[in-house]
Amino acid sequence: MKFNENLKYLRKEEKMTQEALAEKLNVSRQAVTKWESGQSLPDIENLKQMADLFGVTMDSLVGNVTTKKESRLNKKINDIGYFIFGAIVLLIGIFLSVYSFTEKITKNENVKIVTSFLVALILFVVFILMIKLYLKDTENKILNMKPTEDGKKERKNMIIKKLGLEMISLTLYGLIGEIHALPDGLVTYLIEVSKWCLGSFVLISILGIIRYLNLEKKVKQLNQD
Repeated sequence: MKFNENLKYLRKEEKMTQEALAEKLNVSRQAVTKWESGQSLPDIENLKQMADLFGVTMDSLVGNVTTKKESRLNKKINDIGYFIFGAIVLLIGIFLSVYSFTEKITKNENVKIVTSFLVALILFVVFILMIKLYLKDTENKILNMKPTEDGKKERKNMIIKKLGLEMISLTLYGLIGEIHALPDGLVTYLIEVSKWCLGSFVLISILGIIRYLNLEKKVKQLNQD
């Protein structure tokens, strides 16, 4: 990819007009227009400013911009606020399920209190680890956002991989979250887990389709003239 194509790509990804970019770089809009049309090149200082502004290296700015890390796109796909909310809801569900399980198997109040305390402590540690893993994941390279067959294949593989990991996570949650049904019999427990997994699969499949359509829409917007 040439520099002028990279510049246009990054500017559109940031939803920035030529005028806005020119103002940030303290140059004229005509200068930005010439850069994007390939009529001229910026000086080294402008290149440094643009690299800092878009969060890329100078090498990738004049070479392959698809290797840049942690773009706004990744931050929108992996919104940490939604992640934290979802994690809290899931962990509370596990706590209530384990508490219900304890209620069914013992009447000893001391056992219930100790069990509740230990479960809460474990879930808190799990929550911290989940946040750390999530933040580490945001350092991954972004997708190939070009409208090519290779780009489309890479985006599909990313979504499938993400959905697979989510399905595994929800299955594990179902195994723990439905433990309250275990005292009623193994068959009852397995039925409840199966119902949870089936519902999760349907929901994740729908979300996967929506993600893919939105991603392809984004690709079209970024690469239109």
